[in-house]
Amino acid sequence: ITIVLSFLFGFAFSQEGDKKLTHIVTATFDSKKEVDYLFYDRLDQSKLLFAAIEPRILEKFNLNDDSLIGLTFIITYGSIP
Repeated sequence: ITIVLSFLFGFAFSQEGDKKLTHIVTATFDSKKEVDYLFYDRLDQSKLLFAAIEPRILEKFNLNDDSLIGLTFIITYGSIP
């Protein structure tokens, strides 16, 4: 099952002039660790750890619930080079 979802993980990009890279990956949700959400990239099985996810995404998809483990998401996230 693939859930098509574009979500922006909680990075602070509010400052004008910050250079941001946007990444889009298809990844399978594996688990919620102590403070991180663990996904595996479907392309190369690399780990994707996210420390923060926007609250509006967690309201729609409760990633703290084990029932979502194994579901595939299309994830959009930002990073600073």
